[in-house]
Amino acid sequence: MIRNVHEIPLLMRVLDDRVNYGVFLDDASSVLLLQHLIQRENFGDAARASTFLMLQEELDLNPMATTLSLLACHLAVRRGSAVEADEGAKPGLFWEYEEPPAEEEDEENVEYRKIKALESNALLNHPLWLARVEGVRNSLKGVHKGPGASRELSFMSIPYFDDHFDLRQPRHLVGKTLVEVCPVIPDLPVGDDSTKATLVASSKLLGFALWEKKDLLLKAVEDAKTTPVHPDIQQVLGQYIEGIEDDLKELKVDPSLPNPEEMCLSLHKEMEALHGEKVVQEIGELYDEFVARRKREVARELEATKLRSRMEKVKETKEELLDKER
Repeated sequence: MIRNVHEIPLLMRVLDDRVNYGVFLDDASSVLLLQHLIQRENFGDAARASTFLMLQEELDLNPMATTLSLLACHLAVRRGSAVEADEGAKPGLFWEYEEPPAEEEDEENVEYRKIKALESNALLNHPLWLARVEGVRNSLKGVHKGPGASRELSFMSIPYFDDHFDLRQPRHLVGKTLVEVCPVIPDLPVGDDSTKATLVASSKLLGFALWEKKDLLLKAVEDAKTTPVHPDIQQVLGQYIEGIEDDLKELKVDPSLPNPEEMCLSLHKEMEALHGEKVVQEIGELYDEFVARRKREVARELEATKLRSRMEKVKETKEELLDKER
């Protein structure tokens, strides 16, 4: 499925639906998939595949997967995706995505959730909370008394948003992936310290911008004042976060530096030279062996099924002959 370009959309859906399918990328499949997508210049799906590793918290699973994930995200941001190329598409829409429809709740359900939220706080047996629970109940019954009777004073719980598993927008996922991969970059066995420091600063700045974390972005700008970055970073950041033009002027810009995409590509080539070709070849051979074994198993099961079918027919024929003899 990884090597079949027509199966990639299906594969992306399966990998993105972990609850129903339970399929996760491992170190071998992640390298094979990312390599395949980048070679085909499918940068949107390559970045999406790297976000799966981020959600699995396994960006450090394999140095090859780390450099490929980093490269995929920067390529998607710099060169865009097929979805972004569509007229009217917003920047950062690296793959097809639809906002989930807002759920409409009737008034009765909202009031019920108010009571349940208050009851959860009333477990502490605090007199104030208990009084407010009673007040809301009386309000619903038409008895207007107690501190919770007023709609303005009634307590409403705020739905919890997990800033990891609840992320849905492509730009947020890619942004967090860039941020999460930063601690892994200094430990890579390739590249010099200055290149990796620049790549960390660039990835962190770009990641927080995509993730729309303005406060963290401004802190990253402050931290990156002594680390030179490519001018492209300034231009890209302005596309995603407004009102930070003056802050971006404080960045230490060096036009002579390679852009982040080129840095990632350089690191990945060094990784391939170190042990990449052997790893990719071994992974390819492993999957070829798996496919061949699967075909043999399918053929064996098919032959066994045919044999069982023939045996059933022989048994039926034998019973028919016995019935005729009687």
